[in-house]
Amino acid sequence: MVQNKKPTRRRGKQLEEELLTAAWDELQIKGYNQLTMEGIAARAHTTKTVLYRRWPKKPLIIVAAFIAEFKKSGATIAFDVPNTGSLREDLVELLSTPIKFFDFLGEEAVRGVIADQIGGQLGDIFKKSRYDRQ
Repeated sequence: MVQNKKPTRRRGKQLEEELLTAAWDELQIKGYNQLTMEGIAARAHTTKTVLYRRWPKKPLIIVAAFIAEFKKSGATIAFDVPNTGSLREDLVELLSTPIKFFDFLGEEAVRGVIADQIGGQLGDIFKKSRYDRQ
């Protein structure tokens, strides 16, 4: 007689890692604008409730997934305040770390996260500034 075993319920760190991996995979496949909490939940074989309990908004899970992936890549995060003797060089060096993050995450995701956190008006600012330069 064969007994049907219930799958072990995922909890804690294992569950969180699987959710973040699912979020990152969805972001890579669909892009930020097409990404949904429903899609992440389906990919992780769980429910939206599980996601919303940990990350109440889409940008929050994407930032958490980004940080997890960034750490997996072996990249280091250093926010040392430079003092090169030149304000320009200090700013260039200081901003190089966030620029690396933005490159890793991707332009669409960075814009989406910022717009979702601050509001749609910021997206309009990005569009306007891009058109003004052309």
